[in-house]
Amino acid sequence: MSISKKITRFSLHAIALLVTVTLVTGLAAFGNDVYASSSPSPFRNTKSTYQHNSRFDGHLIVHGVDASYFQSTASDWNAAKKNKCDYAILRVTYTTYGSGSLNLDSKFATHFKKARSAGVMRGVYVFSQAKNASEARKEAQYAVNRLKALGIKPKDVELPVYMDYEFAGSSSGRNKGRLYGLTRSNAIASVNAFADVIRANGYDPGVYANTSFFNKYLANGKGIASDVDLWCAQYYSRCESPCNYTKWQYTSTARVNGIKFYSTDREGSADADFWYLKRKANPKPIAVLYGNTNLNYTGKPVRPVFEIYANNRLLKEGTDYIVGGINNINKSSSGAYAYIKGIGAYGGYALVPLTIDSGFIKHIGLSPVGKNVISNVQGGSYKIGTNVYGSFIRNVPANTTAGTLIKKLKVNNSSYNIAVIDAKGRKVAAGTPISAGMMLGVYSGSTLKGTADITVIGKALNNVSGDYLVKVSRSKSATGTTATTRTTTSSATTASSSSSSSGKLDVDGSGGPATVKALQKFLGASQTGKITVKQSYHKYNSALTSITYGTKDTNTVTRLQKWLGIYVDGEWGPATSRALQKRLNILVDGFFGSNSMKSLQRYLNMKLK
Repeated sequence: MSISKKITRFSLHAIALLVTVTLVTGLAAFGNDVYASSSPSPFRNTKSTYQHNSRFDGHLIVHGVDASYFQSTASDWNAAKKNKCDYAILRVTYTTYGSGSLNLDSKFATHFKKARSAGVMRGVYVFSQAKNASEARKEAQYAVNRLKALGIKPKDVELPVYMDYEFAGSSSGRNKGRLYGLTRSNAIASVNAFADVIRANGYDPGVYANTSFFNKYLANGKGIASDVDLWCAQYYSRCESPCNYTKWQYTSTARVNGIKFYSTDREGSADADFWYLKRKANPKPIAVLYGNTNLNYTGKPVRPVFEIYANNRLLKEGTDYIVGGINNINKSSSGAYAYIKGIGAYGGYALVPLTIDSGFIKHIGLSPVGKNVISNVQGGSYKIGTNVYGSFIRNVPANTTAGTLIKKLKVNNSSYNIAVIDAKGRKVAAGTPISAGMMLGVYSGSTLKGTADITVIGKALNNVSGDYLVKVSRSKSATGTTATTRTTTSSATTASSSSSSSGKLDVDGSGGPATVKALQKFLGASQTGKITVKQSYHKYNSALTSITYGTKDTNTVTRLQKWLGIYVDGEWGPATSRALQKRLNILVDGFFGSNSMKSLQRYLNMKLK
C-alpha cells in the first residue's frame, strides 16, 4: 500500500525494501499449509505462476489492483478492465505516520468515478496509523464522512471498506513511525473499533495487513469480528499466512494496462491482488434468483438484471443488493460471472455464470406488445408476468417440450403469434425440451416484437454458484466497541459457531452466538448470546467472538467462576481460562484459544444432548 504523499522518494524506496523483506522472510512457522493449485497473473511484470492454498480449491480467482495518489488520474480503467482487472480497492483517506493527522486522498474521487464508468467493481481503503480504538474510530468516521460527501453509498461499493494496517516511517530516529510500540491487544481493539463504525454506516468492514503483521499483532484474525474481511499481503509465489484471508496482495510491481504512475503519467508499478470466491452452490439458499444470463457481446462490460426473492419478498436492487461483473467484457461461453452482493439487511454474495456471444438477441420484454398479451390456458400452473426486471414465464414443469408449452398458452391479441426461441432468437422444434436460456417470442408476422424468459421448476437460474446471501445485523453497541457478528436466517451462514442440523454445536473452535448461548444454558444464565470481556483480557479468551467489551459480566462469567470453584469477580482473565482448561482436562496455559473452544463445544454437546 502507498502511504502519505509527504514521504520522500528515497523514504518510499527504503520502506518498500523493508516491507518486502518483512513479507518474504521469517515465515517458516507458516509452512504447513498445502498449495494444491497454481495459476498465472494476467498482469505483466509478475511471476510466471502463483500457488494457491488448498482451501481455495474450486474457488473462482478474481483479479484486481489497489490504487491511491501514487496512480495517475490519467489512468485508463477501461484498458485495465480489458486486462482482466475486475476490481479496484481505492484509498480514500490516510493518516500520516508522524503527526497522526487525517488527510484526504486527492485522487480518490477521480479513480472511483473512472473505475465505475469502466465496469470495474470498487472497494475502499484507509491507510491507518491508529494506536488504539479511539483513533481507529476517528479514522473510520473521517473516511465515512468523505464517502458520504462524494455521494458514495453502500450500493456503490461491491467490496468492503478496509483498514490498511501497517508500519510506516523508521523504527527509530527522527522519522520514527507512530505505530512502533503497538501492542497486540490495542491492534485487535483498533480493528474492531474501525469495523464498528464502518458496519454501522452500512458498509462492509475489512482489514489489510502483511503476513507478519497479521501474525504478531492481529493473532491471525482471532479476536477480530467474524464479518471483517481479511486481506493479506505477501510478495512471494504463495501466501503463507494461516489467517482466513479472502484476498492476497501478491506484488507491488505489476504492470496493468492503463494504470499509470503519478509522476510520469506512463504505465508503472501497481499493487496486484487475488480475490477468492466460493463457487460451491448453497443447497438451501435464502434467495431465489431469476433473470437472463445469455448476454450479447458488445465489446464493453455487460451485466444482467435479476429478480431476486428472499422468503417470497422481492428484493430491491440498490437497497438489498448490488450487481457487479467478473470477466464480463470478453466473448466467452464460460468464465464470465455476475457477482451479486447483499447490502442493507443482507450480506454475503451469489455468483451467477454468464454466457456472452455476439449472436445472442436482446431481451425485449412484453411491454411493446402489452404485458397481458399471453395468459395461461386452463390447466397451466406456471406464472406469467412483467415487472421492473423484465417479463417471465415461471415454474414450467421439467421435461416440458416447446410444443406442449405453446399449447398451454393463449394469445390474447390476434395481431400476434408465439413460439419458443433459443438465446440467439432461433425458433426451436416442437419436441425440444425447455431448458435454461430459452424464451417465449411474441411475433407480428415474422417480426419479433417481445420476449419473456422461461424458467423450469427447480431451475431458477440454473447453475447458480456460491449463493450465500444471508440476513445480517449491522448494529453498533452504545460504546462503539462491540465486535458485532452477523446473524442469519439461512443455513448457509458464514458466521462461526453455528448449530448443526442435529441441534448440536459445530465443533469449529469459534465461540460465536450459538456456543455462548449453549454455555449460558448450561450455567443457568440468561441466554443473550454474548459475553462481556475486558478488552485487555481478550487475549486470554481469544476464541470468543460473540462478545461485548466492558469490565465485568455478572450474567455469564460470574456463574462460570462459581461452577469452576474459583474467585468470583466477573472478569474472564487467565485464571478463569486456566480453571476451565483444567476442568476440561486439556492443556492448561491460561489462553483459551481455538483448540480449547473445540473441547468446550464437545463438552457442551455431551452435557446438553
